[in-house]
Amino acid sequence: MCKACYSILSITVAVTACFASQISEIVKIDVDSSGRVHVADSLGKEVVVPLDKDQVNCSSVKIADDRHTVGWLAEYPSCCTSYPLPLTLVIYRGGKIIRRIALSQSIWDWRFVDGGTQVALWIGPTHGDFIPLFELHDVRSRKLISS
Repeated sequence: MCKACYSILSITVAVTACFASQISEIVKIDVDSSGRVHVADSLGKEVVVPLDKDQVNCSSVKIADDRHTVGWLAEYPSCCTSYPLPLTLVIYRGGKIIRRIALSQSIWDWRFVDGGTQVALWIGPTHGDFIPLFELHDVRSRKLISS
């Protein structure tokens, strides 16, 4: 290998190693006593995500298998209950909220699917005849894949 090629290869390896060390994974996600989500990464950085307008709490926080995507349910007050309802699924990646999936019914549970590219939701009414509905959504487009 010529000296110039060796130099270019050495620089490329050094730059790649430098950037690889800066790529962090999410290691912890939790909710504080005021209902805000805290996201901590492998480089020791912690972000506190502010609540949306009218939002009172967060619940059901989860980390996707890709270790770069997290999500939680945003809870809002309801006129008809003494407790807030989980009405929006919030997806966070790369230091920002990338998607909100807001539904007209409560989201009773959810999970990441396919490494974080999709989410499965269990939704249903708050009161009355409880007939659960299961939906699969694409995170990037927010489109309903299956119901």
